[in-house]
Amino acid sequence: MFREFKNYLPSASICIVLFTLVYASQSRVAFVPNPSRDPTSTLNRSFETSFHETALKRPDSPYLQLPIFQHSRVPLLDKEQFSPAHGSGREELPEGTKNVLIPPVGAAQQASHRSSRSRGINVACYLKKMIVRVNKQILGPEVLEGKLKLGTCDISKTTRKYHQFIYDMDQCGSKRKLIKNRVTYSNVLHFPEISPGPIRRAMPFSNEIECHFNRYHYSYKIGFMPQVEYQSYFRPLKTTDSVVLTPRDAMWKRLSPTEAYTIGDSMYFQADGPPLAEDERLFVDSCYVTSDSSHLSMPRYTVIENHGCMTDSKSSRWSRFIQSEERSIVQFSLEAFLFRGMIGKHLYMHCDIYVGGINPTPSSKSCTYNQATKRWEELYGVNSVCSCCDTNCLGSDLSGKNIQG
Repeated sequence: MFREFKNYLPSASICIVLFTLVYASQSRVAFVPNPSRDPTSTLNRSFETSFHETALKRPDSPYLQLPIFQHSRVPLLDKEQFSPAHGSGREELPEGTKNVLIPPVGAAQQASHRSSRSRGINVACYLKKMIVRVNKQILGPEVLEGKLKLGTCDISKTTRKYHQFIYDMDQCGSKRKLIKNRVTYSNVLHFPEISPGPIRRAMPFSNEIECHFNRYHYSYKIGFMPQVEYQSYFRPLKTTDSVVLTPRDAMWKRLSPTEAYTIGDSMYFQADGPPLAEDERLFVDSCYVTSDSSHLSMPRYTVIENHGCMTDSKSSRWSRFIQSEERSIVQFSLEAFLFRGMIGKHLYMHCDIYVGGINPTPSSKSCTYNQATKRWEELYGVNSVCSCCDTNCLGSDLSGKNIQG
């Protein structure tokens, strides 16, 4: 269907006419003879303008011209044609369906607005409102206004010349019925006899008022298909397995390039790893310090080895692993030092960092030597996994991934 109607559109951005099937088109009937020349009220005219205004038709317009709506007593479209179960969806639409979706030029339905007027009575029907206006002259100068009723309802509004009834279609005891495939709302405007005397100054009457509506009302909307312009967007890719090892202060704030440690004080380090699964934890497998940026340079001093044993903690009470709330972060401290004969002011830390299971094992652990108790202690698990720190911790149970830091 989309392809079928694209040929009718003068602009490539317009794609399809959308339609909705809703209740009621409008007409009006009042069973009171002798039309009057009295104009409708301002309220009536505003209803007429808002409801019956059709699409502007400018011959020089380059756009598709459609009515705002059209109505009918019978369905103009077969809904089965738009069902997913109806064919493949690529069949050509019947000519009648095309004419409904995109009416031929000049075939737009003109909205009828017949004013049903009588000598002093005027009836107007709208989507939801029934408005009945009665000239006071037909009731006589001494008539009580409370006697005139529309069904069960009293007069809504009185002006210098008229009485008006303004009510919803389903109010005042109105009856709804289907006549010749049109929805009809009916009521009775009645005025009883005032006095049983020998003369009459106003005639009693009981007139049936009806509003007829077509059952099928089709409204139109125009859809626009955007012109998609493709463009390439380049974003630098960052490996999810990267680890950042940074020096910190005692508050775990990153040190600036101008800050330094003093010999004998504690140096703090933090390794930040990638996002981990719930059953994973980051471990420091080994670390050593050099006076040159190359990881192959000499001399070097080992501070962590044997799959997570803080060997420097046996000679310094400031060297230890420190607990972190994040499983993707490892924090540890060392006592500041210098190499003998060292001239430069910079030291370089080189570490192998490992992602292992959440529970420490002899090959994935964070062990610190407690000089007071003379034993190795694991930071997150049982101390027994540290029993190999003074010998050789085998790595046969490694099942994670190693990350260079």
